[in-house]
Amino acid sequence: MMAVLPFESVANDPRTNALGLGLTHTVTAKLVQAVDGGHLQLVSTRDLVERGVKTSEQARREFGIDLVLEGSLQQDGDRLRVTWSLIDPRTHTQIAANTITGSADDVFGLQDNIFDEVLEKLSLAIDPERRQALEKRPDTKPAAYDFYLRGRGYLEDYQSEDNLEKAIAEFEHAIAVDKNYSPAYAAMGLAYNTGFQWKNRGKDWLEKAATQCDRALAITPQLAEGHTCLGNVYFSKGRYEEAVQQFQRSIDLDHNSDETLRSLAAAYQKLGKATAAEEAYRKAISLRPNYWGVYSAFGAFYYNQARYGDAVGMFKKTVELAPLYYNGYSNLGAMYLLLGKYSEAVETLRHSILLRPSADAYGNLGTAYFYMRRYSDSADSLEQALKIDPNDWLNWGNLGDTLFQIPARRAGANGAYQKAIDLANARLQVNPRDALTLAFTADYCAMMDRETQAREKLARALEAAPGDADILFRAAILYNHFGNAEKTIEFLTKSVAAGYSRTVIRDTPDFDRLKDEQRFQALLAGN
Repeated sequence: MMAVLPFESVANDPRTNALGLGLTHTVTAKLVQAVDGGHLQLVSTRDLVERGVKTSEQARREFGIDLVLEGSLQQDGDRLRVTWSLIDPRTHTQIAANTITGSADDVFGLQDNIFDEVLEKLSLAIDPERRQALEKRPDTKPAAYDFYLRGRGYLEDYQSEDNLEKAIAEFEHAIAVDKNYSPAYAAMGLAYNTGFQWKNRGKDWLEKAATQCDRALAITPQLAEGHTCLGNVYFSKGRYEEAVQQFQRSIDLDHNSDETLRSLAAAYQKLGKATAAEEAYRKAISLRPNYWGVYSAFGAFYYNQARYGDAVGMFKKTVELAPLYYNGYSNLGAMYLLLGKYSEAVETLRHSILLRPSADAYGNLGTAYFYMRRYSDSADSLEQALKIDPNDWLNWGNLGDTLFQIPARRAGANGAYQKAIDLANARLQVNPRDALTLAFTADYCAMMDRETQAREKLARALEAAPGDADILFRAAILYNHFGNAEKTIEFLTKSVAAGYSRTVIRDTPDFDRLKDEQRFQALLAGN
């Protein structure tokens, strides 16, 4: 396992740092291509940045890394100096090191020199054809490539304040220099889509993403990044069939991308093609067998298939490979919760929060307390989650569920439900086929006694995912609220058959009214 740590500016200049991070991304990508099918595994730049990995010791501790490439950049007028070192993190031994100095106007040469020197020290045997392909320089002007690399650097660190906007600005500068540089359009499309998916930017960002992806492919139809870009947009819009086509086309052009394989698997999953999705995840694991990110995505797949035991196995593997990955513990805790192992869930989620407080971990902890009937603790945890991310519709809905169970605070439940509905509806305008969001908002409408709206949303959810265990469970919540015991039992039975947890059903307070119902007792007993 190898990590290329972000090359940082000696003067701590933000734009030079972005250039260093862009160089890190491209050198990593070249090494992945160089060792295709070999025994060297590389951690993606984005995962290193998201985890805040700065040193070889951190890389070893969090990712189980065996080899680290680290470096620094220093710009002096029109000269750029890069100092790099190859480190064994277990012994802190420097295996090799060098300083490369070149013109700031020749980023191509700088990148090639770093790659060539590191490749030589790794003693990797590469066939001549592949080596020739790796030595091919980008088809653009040096100034455009400089802007592109800085944009990639900002994009890799997209979670930092304003970095998406900075990335987009750099890509625009690159295009101003070379209007036909298709990778810059594709990267800008990725930036806009990332803003929509992960930073709660509006629908206009998704439309801008589509425009940039189309421009990239109009210039270079064989650009793998362009097809991945467009696939992400289609996925965000719920056009899953078209997303599959684009992701598959990208993989045909570049079979080294486990990230695109994971995206392909997610699209298959949305289409109800579980076998195809599982096959894609297994291919991703075969590409990166020692990489935690693939196992984490696979665990999420098993969760969505209501295969909670299998999901636990994947998330355990995730934290085994990355013991300080806070979100891995949050996901593992969520699976313990669904299996009714509440003590293990609370312990694991608290550990996640100790590593790094997050909206997901606090939200999952609030849900665990909800099933344990510790409603005040649940409300406190969910409110902490919403302080971190006030735009999380699911945590607003969960807060509504919790407040509904506290007589003194029940009046506040409707406000939380309405906030959840408003935020979720904004997503549904973009992707009207998002079955899970439809099902949850149907329940929120039901809890507010808006029966017509609730039934309409539930019908759409069931049409989109008729066999999904979570959707069937949410249907039972809705019918239970309106006092239809027959339909409630029917949907709970279907939900259990699809893999939903009997323990969670037993501990859901909404169903307390059914506790003396013989069919309900038989369902919980597995009869």
